[in-house]
Amino acid sequence: MNLLSTLSTLTIFILTLP
Repeated sequence: MNLLSTLSTLTIFILTLP
């Protein structure tokens, strides 16, 4: 797994939480 991919998914996840 790419670190960039994980970071992107995490960022999107956090942004879509609220």
